[in-house]
Amino acid sequence: HKVTLFNRNKTRPDMFKGQVDQLIGDLGADASALKDKKFDVVLDNPTTFPFWVRNAAQYLEGNVGHYFFISTMSVYNDNSIPNKDESDGTTPMPDGVDPYTTVRENAGKYYGALKTFSEQEVAKHYAKAFTIVRPGLIVGPLDRSDRFTYWPARIDRGGEVLAPGTPNDPSQIIDSRDL
Repeated sequence: HKVTLFNRNKTRPDMFKGQVDQLIGDLGADASALKDKKFDVVLDNPTTFPFWVRNAAQYLEGNVGHYFFISTMSVYNDNSIPNKDESDGTTPMPDGVDPYTTVRENAGKYYGALKTFSEQEVAKHYAKAFTIVRPGLIVGPLDRSDRFTYWPARIDRGGEVLAPGTPNDPSQIIDSRDL
């Protein structure tokens, strides 16, 4: 396979040097490096903001064989019910919130709603040539969130551990390498 990365080239810029083609740009600003490029498959895994989907689509729409969008189970409007699927309701954009906001604080505050709207943008721009995946917690190498590794490391230290919920609460994780 011939792989092309599109990124800002700021975090670990030499990580894939010599292994892939690289296009430098910013989904939140100048994505013109995508202009006149054609791709068999696009894997979009960092997108939170619908603006980013729309911004890339101005160059990619019609130039992509298939668009894979990594979303989240946070799009579901009620995560207390296990085994949700594509037929279950998603989180709507709250009234008064611009769905094309790029205000960083909104990424956390309206995460589920923004991902829902991003999914809608993907469907709008890539018609029937798209797949949306809604994983649970994505963990693995280079995961800086510490949301998974914290728990085994903390339990290994011993003693009483204060944890949220109950021992029977379900949780879904997937290793980034498997995803």
